[in-house]
Amino acid sequence: MRLSIKNILKTRVSGIVFILMLIIQSLGVMTQFKGNSEAEQVILQFENIMKEAQSEKSMISLLEKKGVPLQDADEFRNYLDWKQKNARSGRELFIKHGKDVFGDTDLLKQYRKILLLNSIYEMDQYAPDEKALANNTFHDFIQEYEMPRIDFDPEKISFVGRLITDHVDEKYSTLKKTTERQMYEWNNLDSATITRGPWLFLVRQLQTDSLIALLIPVLAIFFAVQIILNYRQCGILEMMKLNARRWWAEAAAQVTISFLILVILSYLIPFIGLGLRDGFSGWNAWILMNENSIKLFETKSTAMPLTVQGLSEYPYVNDGLIPMEYSYVIMIKPLIFTVLLEIVKITFYCLLGMMVAMLIANYAVIYGSSLILAGIYIYGNRYSNLLFPLLPFQIEPSFSVSVGNGILSWPLR
Repeated sequence: MRLSIKNILKTRVSGIVFILMLIIQSLGVMTQFKGNSEAEQVILQFENIMKEAQSEKSMISLLEKKGVPLQDADEFRNYLDWKQKNARSGRELFIKHGKDVFGDTDLLKQYRKILLLNSIYEMDQYAPDEKALANNTFHDFIQEYEMPRIDFDPEKISFVGRLITDHVDEKYSTLKKTTERQMYEWNNLDSATITRGPWLFLVRQLQTDSLIALLIPVLAIFFAVQIILNYRQCGILEMMKLNARRWWAEAAAQVTISFLILVILSYLIPFIGLGLRDGFSGWNAWILMNENSIKLFETKSTAMPLTVQGLSEYPYVNDGLIPMEYSYVIMIKPLIFTVLLEIVKITFYCLLGMMVAMLIANYAVIYGSSLILAGIYIYGNRYSNLLFPLLPFQIEPSFSVSVGNGILSWPLR
């Protein structure tokens, strides 16, 4: 078996497939160098918080001019002043220290403190009742945490906060989940908020709209077809039929394992390269996941537009707020299921290609059938087919399915 796999990996088709995968993977690596730097992104984030607070001040003034009664409006203005001051301190931190903030423990703790405080009080802004206030929801954490002196009462900002905002319950739910994640990051400074590097590359290449995730099944079909045709031409297939009772299982294992090795190497090389540049920390980062989605059979008639936020992607609803059914989990959890699903998918498409090459005698018909299968797969992967809801070609990129975003998900029970 080992010698056969080694011989397959030495073939020209293996070299072509591997080079193609590396070229496609390099496109994913290039996205790491586009856009603003981490420090610039954070500065923009704090500037947006200040603009949002200023916009809410203007809205309060407008409502007061219209004679709308606003309970504790001055208290809410004091909160907005604090919110701008807190965001300004975060902006100045990164203007002064730049990306060094992420590498210095004290500066990183200061940055995460600013973010956490903003989330805690913004959560209070949308709290539906007193029990939902952060001081009650996260009572134990806040009792241990040294809260700063503030010029407003958190219990008196939700009336105006909920009045001037749409989708308040969804915003409260989103901020509660965000606060939970930031508290985890506060208590675990070694945890990383991923904005670039090997883990972001890996997740992006396994998510929706990934070119490599779309093309790997196509390459698996043609790889399997070509290897079996080589076996036929060299007489290896006939020898296997004579010497092995389950020759088809042996051939399938050789082809599938060989292709899996090529896939793993195509991910591993850029992953290591980016890790040497940005570090390998981040395996314990939090990511959003709809855990109920992978426990039940579910189909969707159309692909839903997705919001991309850091490592996470989730259906776009209500201005990009986190859907109620999604919660944060450690990234390694969906990643394990992703690996298992990816192996199953690759095995299926390798077997599909082998079946075509073994059952059809004419080479032109074999290549034509392979093209038809590839076309069906690409169509099925992009569009849900209501006439065939169990069509395996509809299974989207493995990581997207694992976190609950695929058109088609498989039941675990």
